[in-house]
Amino acid sequence: MVKFFKNRFVFIILVIIILLFSFYKIFYRNYPILKPTITIKYNNEKILSTPGEHSWFNLKEGGNSYLVSKSSYESKEPIYVKKCDKIYIKFSSIPKEVTVKEISNSPYITYEHFESNSKKEYFFFSPDQIGKYIFEVRGSWDDTHTISEIFSVYVN
Repeated sequence: MVKFFKNRFVFIILVIIILLFSFYKIFYRNYPILKPTITIKYNNEKILSTPGEHSWFNLKEGGNSYLVSKSSYESKEPIYVKKCDKIYIKFSSIPKEVTVKEISNSPYITYEHFESNSKKEYFFFSPDQIGKYIFEVRGSWDDTHTISEIFSVYVN
């Protein structure tokens, strides 16, 4: 009889540990389950963008990754912006790190870099020189969970 209760007690403890571990994995991971989205706006107008390189791998569920070709975003029409004006970036989920790179020419230039911020919205200023610029906005949650969008602006 004592052995029965002892086995039952051990079983209950194991079930509780497994449930707590599962709860922790579901609610306290560093990335969302579904791949988030990025919205880029200028003067409350959405800027058309192209999906950039991304990876979204979930353990034992497979995942996806995507490499972008230069021709897929160079043909997009740029949006016209004023010098040193704000361009807004909004994520559907809070990333650990956000990087804005100017990728018009090689080597690419890191234009802005935001770290460990507890917000979904960011902004950066358009360049102060007239011309066409291509930007990549990248959100990162960890090494296997990153997304990016590519868009172009013409500063006048």
